[in-house]
Amino acid sequence: MLHFVEITLYVIISIALILKATQRPIWGVGYYMLNFFAQPNYWKWGPPLTNPSILRWSLYSALLLMLVTLATPSKTRFRSDRESSRSALFLILMVLNAFVVHLGFAYDADESWKVFVEMFKFSVLFFLVVATIRTKHDFILLLSFFTIGLGYWGFEARFVGLPPLVDGRLEGFGGPGCANSNELASITATLLPLIGGLLFLIRGFRRVLGVIAAGLALNILMLCNSRGGFVGLFCGAITLPVLSTGKARRLAINGLVLGAVGFFLLAGNPQILKRFMTTFIEDKQARNTLDEDNKRTRKAFWAAALDLISDSPFGNGGGCFKSGMGNPYIAKRGLATRNRSCHQGYLEEAMSWGVQGLLFRMGFIVCAGVAALKASRFRTKIGDPYVAFCGVCILAGFSVNLITSMFGDFLQMEWGYWLCITAVAYAKVFGEKNYGLIPDAIVNAEESASSASAAQPLAIPAGVS
Repeated sequence: MLHFVEITLYVIISIALILKATQRPIWGVGYYMLNFFAQPNYWKWGPPLTNPSILRWSLYSALLLMLVTLATPSKTRFRSDRESSRSALFLILMVLNAFVVHLGFAYDADESWKVFVEMFKFSVLFFLVVATIRTKHDFILLLSFFTIGLGYWGFEARFVGLPPLVDGRLEGFGGPGCANSNELASITATLLPLIGGLLFLIRGFRRVLGVIAAGLALNILMLCNSRGGFVGLFCGAITLPVLSTGKARRLAINGLVLGAVGFFLLAGNPQILKRFMTTFIEDKQARNTLDEDNKRTRKAFWAAALDLISDSPFGNGGGCFKSGMGNPYIAKRGLATRNRSCHQGYLEEAMSWGVQGLLFRMGFIVCAGVAALKASRFRTKIGDPYVAFCGVCILAGFSVNLITSMFGDFLQMEWGYWLCITAVAYAKVFGEKNYGLIPDAIVNAEESASSASAAQPLAIPAGVS
């Protein structure tokens, strides 16, 4: 019965989003996110919607997004700031470089092509989603889609049921590219700061729902029991007060206190606290043999990857290390295992697309982050601390993603592109370059005075659609 209810809700929500997308393209992003967070292929209720195999919901949602975005161009002539333009340029260079490396140096052509096509699709998604963000309300909807998606996962985990935990960790749960515990922890920890930013842009019942979604998402992170996820979220939390200024810093400190309370209320599993603490404490008794073996193995993989990069610094095509090219290097480091990932996003990028490919990707990420930082500083300057703090939350998401990518091959995953989309869209709507073009993003004198006197958060103007 429950599965029938979930299928019915999926169909109803899909129809509603498709109809709304024909009127306003941001809802096409909502349909795309529905088919990421609630893609039928990944849930027990999904089989009736995945047979026959021609029912490829991710592809259909991406095509719909492209169609509605191209069919309804923006009436506002937006100006692109320098950092956002550079981010887009680095993305184009990243894709072109990958194509050249694939054609000329791919170790496993089939695997390399799959990885390249995924990069290309995510790059197209970047331009499409940024084009759909045309108002403050559109930006809020984008953050809301992330929040609802994580909230749905958290609801499934808390109230519907999970697969059995494997060694105390949540496996086989999530969506495309994030169905194991480390990947699931990375996407959850990366998007949690964005939920925090959203809470300062909404109010009333919607804020209550956002808080509930954040709690459910945090519970998923606990169940993943991922050391990389914990460290990433910790570093993201430090980012908030460091990059905030003025009243936004006070908001950051208050948010950290509430987040810490939520963390320790949910961390009731002794295995979780033990694993978290062993990240920072050199206590041999607190570390089991499996943890030590995992660390030793990862260090050997990283050393093998560095050896491979030293021998072929211009790249060997996507997935080369796992496809077999890394096997002799792994053997040289004393391990008998074969065809394994190197478990490090930066090394994976350099091995696949060359050192130049890694530089292009980092340029893409850094320029997007700088665009968000400058827009946040501008909002602080004009007396809009809540929107300014949202920008810092986006940067905290970058910190989380960059840190978790040190523990796994996450740098090239889809949620990394989402961060850059969010940062560039934030700069587009709230930055100085387009200030005055978007009515609902203008701060009037009353709002500025209210912010300065620590009154209620900025409300979304009535009638904004």
